[in-house]
Amino acid sequence: MIEKYIALVLPEERSPLVTQVRVALNVAGDDRLDAPLQEILKGLQHRYDIPAVGCINKATLDALAVAPPEW
Repeated sequence: MIEKYIALVLPEERSPLVTQVRVALNVAGDDRLDAPLQEILKGLQHRYDIPAVGCINKATLDALAVAPPEW
């Protein structure tokens, strides 16, 4: 269970996953997990009873119906 809360993308990191999350949220921007996107994620995480840390994790991707990376 804890694996779904491990950060896949940390604040200020660049990742194609950030772009997918922005599309799911309909939020403009680049591929960096910047402060405004972190605040939006914290709000979403709070609404879905996910620890509101502002990073991208599996639980957040599930809430947004975004497929996790296949590493």
